Amino acid sequence: MSRSIIIESVSLAGFGPYKGPVRAAFPRGLGVWAGPNEQGKSTLAAGVVAVLFGLPQAADPSGFTTGRYRHWDGPAEFWGEVTLCVGDDRFRVRRNFDNHRISLCRQAESGWIEEVVGEHNPVGRKPNRAYTDWLFSLFHH
Repeated sequence: MSRSIIIESVSLAGFGPYKGPVRAAFPRGLGVWAGPNEQGKSTLAAGVVAVLFGLPQAADPSGFTTGRYRHWDGPAEFWGEVTLCVGDDRFRVRRNFDNHRISLCRQAESGWIEEVVGEHNPVGRKPNRAYTDWLFSLFHH
C-alpha cells in the first residue's frame, strides 16, 4: 500500500543564508518556487533532508555537513522543523543540528502528541530505533 508524502512547510534558523528563523510553506499539489540564484531555494530543499535524516558534525564545507550549512556569522540558533502529511496523518519533526536532538510529533484532535524524542545522530553508533523505524516506514514502499 502506497501512501503519499506531502511536505507542508520547512522552518530553518542559522541554516545556510538564513541567520534568523525563516519558514517556507508549500502549496498542496504542484507548486513552483522561482527566484534569482543564491537566494536559498536549494538550501530549503537541503534543510528538509537535514531535518529528516540529520546533518553530520564536520567542518568540511564541501560535504553535506554542519560546516557547509551553518550560517557563517555564528548564529545563536541552528535548528530546523518540517511539517508533513503521510496519508491521513500529519507529523512535525524538529531537529537541533548542534546536538542531534529530535522531536517527532503527530497531530491529533487534541493537538500535537510527541511520539519520539531523543538524539538521532546520522553517524552515531546507537540509532534512535523508534525514529529510524518511522523514517523506514515513510520511505520504504
